[in-house]
Amino acid sequence: MIEYNFETDLLIGVMKVYAMLATEDNRLSNEEREFVKTYLYRIYPENISGYLFNKFEYFCSLELEIKKEVSKLNSLLNYEEKLFLLIKLY
Repeated sequence: MIEYNFETDLLIGVMKVYAMLATEDNRLSNEEREFVKTYLYRIYPENISGYLFNKFEYFCSLELEIKKEVSKLNSLLNYEEKLFLLIKLY
């Protein structure tokens, strides 16, 4: 069995960006929360989607620096992946 460390993964960076976008107005609405939860549960198995959703909610409670987090993602993604992420975030 392969062990996977989500803490160092691209998915955590994406969850941070989702959290920053969702809380841009200094609150997280039920609609925003449900949108992210539904999206995650639609594309990942339950154990992974639950973990990622919990991380998303945790990141929403933090004051993350957008430049710092986007810079990390920028170094991990190629052009096509950046474009795909931009479309998904929009």
